[in-house]
Amino acid sequence: MEITFSPHVSSDPGPLLGPSKLQRIFQEHGLAQENFITAHSNAAVLEDVERVYQTFSHKKIFVHIGMGGSSIGPRMLLDVLGLQTSVRFHFLDNSDPDLVVPTLMACPPEKTLFYVVSKSGQTTETLAILSVVLEKLKAHHIPQSKWRDHVVLCTGPKSGALNAMAQDFDLETLTIPLGVGGRFSALTPVGLLPARFAGPDLKNLLRGAERLGFLEEEKGQRDLSRLTKTLVQGLDLGYGQTVLMPYCKRLESFNDWFVQLWAESLGKEGKGLTPIAAIGAAHEHSQMQLFMEGPRDKFFIFIRLKNPLYRAPLGESPDHPSLKAFAAGKDLAGLITCQLRGTLKAMDEARIPYALITLDRLREEELGGLMTLFGLLTVFVGKALGLNPFDQPGVELGKRYASKLFEAIPAKA
Repeated sequence: MEITFSPHVSSDPGPLLGPSKLQRIFQEHGLAQENFITAHSNAAVLEDVERVYQTFSHKKIFVHIGMGGSSIGPRMLLDVLGLQTSVRFHFLDNSDPDLVVPTLMACPPEKTLFYVVSKSGQTTETLAILSVVLEKLKAHHIPQSKWRDHVVLCTGPKSGALNAMAQDFDLETLTIPLGVGGRFSALTPVGLLPARFAGPDLKNLLRGAERLGFLEEEKGQRDLSRLTKTLVQGLDLGYGQTVLMPYCKRLESFNDWFVQLWAESLGKEGKGLTPIAAIGAAHEHSQMQLFMEGPRDKFFIFIRLKNPLYRAPLGESPDHPSLKAFAAGKDLAGLITCQLRGTLKAMDEARIPYALITLDRLREEELGGLMTLFGLLTVFVGKALGLNPFDQPGVELGKRYASKLFEAIPAKA
């Protein structure tokens, strides 16, 4: 993985950000012993995930129930790495009944594992959907003593409704590390169990996440520090929006993961960098006009994939004169690379600042490393802005109001 910068970005990285700086940040927030970095190297987590997988490996349908980071990260892992098994996946990440009911109608209980995820164990939508699932089990004459054959819980180690239900109903439970918040939790059991059912190599995924070249090698430290400094100083210059634009359709769900990570971590106390998701080359035909000639308030992070899964050759001999330019050994992989290079050249001429992350390939190891890079970048930018990158107080208030309003609805006789 390599980071390069546009000619108009300062080459001065400022003070280098390394392991000691990261550890001080974790200590400041009580996360020195347990955090999203240490979680990657916890062998017991993989053992627990494998144990649960072996128990339920006969299931053909996997229904993932969770909100926010309890769902966005796991879905991203599956979308980026692809399904390598015949298991069918559904994500219930919204309390919308027009999503929940049709999904459950398509999931026979005997073939389905319901994976219920909430760090607090108290998430209103998650508990409500779980209630609907349990009603479905009862409607299929599945007694409470057999619910453990259909439902697995994933929650924090402390109190909460899911922990209470795990004990009362004797349900299998996986634990989310206490020091890992939802948006940082994709590489804990939250995302690792669905990924195990999907087929990717979990050891390579975690191995990539553990390689902290951006913390432990001088060039990596310089690149991470330079990107952090550019984003923070750019905010003072009016660049308050961060556009992530991979020229790789497989990373579309990675954009969703980034949006939550960036918005919840950095948008608070009247400060923040607003995330914008775009995909090259598709969004050259929708958002690029704004990017090039709209307000100069955006910093761009592009991602390039040097070796996609397929080259897609266009053919040697064109079938029509109009296709002559698309033949002679050319392929779609070359076309999308030229489209990215054309965008960068246009931005250079317009003096629009950007960074370019180049990946050789996009496999488990590269995805793990990319996730760690953005996790580190989020933490360092947050601290440079004087923010706590690990909390989300603005979300909690609305949740509390919604819960009170829902509780106030009279129960039907």
